Amino acid sequence: MIEELVEEAKRNPSAFKQLYPRFVKQIYAYVAYKVGRKQDTEDIVSETFLRALEKIKTFEYRGEGSFKAWLFQIAHYVVLEHYRGQTTTVDIDDIPLIRHDSFEDQLILKERFMQVQQHLQSLPARQQEVILLKYFGGLRNQEIADLLKLNERTVSSYLSRGLDTLQTLLNDVEVHP
Repeated sequence: MIEELVEEAKRNPSAFKQLYPRFVKQIYAYVAYKVGRKQDTEDIVSETFLRALEKIKTFEYRGEGSFKAWLFQIAHYVVLEHYRGQTTTVDIDDIPLIRHDSFEDQLILKERFMQVQQHLQSLPARQQEVILLKYFGGLRNQEIADLLKLNERTVSSYLSRGLDTLQTLLNDVEVHP
């Protein structure tokens, strides 16, 4: 289905509007984590889709997920251009409250998110990127490998090591408050 929509968008750019809602939430989540500020996120997501529309004729379908991986590659480069080497954090007040039974539970979830973010930033850059693309972007390991120009086994290794380190760091926080 995506392949047909992409081919239609190549012939008729207004058909791109059918692709946008299928991918915007995942791209937004990835970019939001990378840049932190809502306004910057919105600008980068807009730029990502604008560039995708401008370059849609150059896209080559290579199987399921290839279009999504292509969009993430564009988003990745737009983020790099925007914030060369700059590390950002998400302000806890910018995180929407997650629906939960009590306000106290919501605050605990926000605090947990901040801990994960802090520890994620302590990981090597490649591990961070692989984890973000996997869990914020929803990409499969092969799609991440294609995007980052890595072997799929290498992606699996980065993912495994990064998650193990995060788990250890988070367990240490729980044991030593």
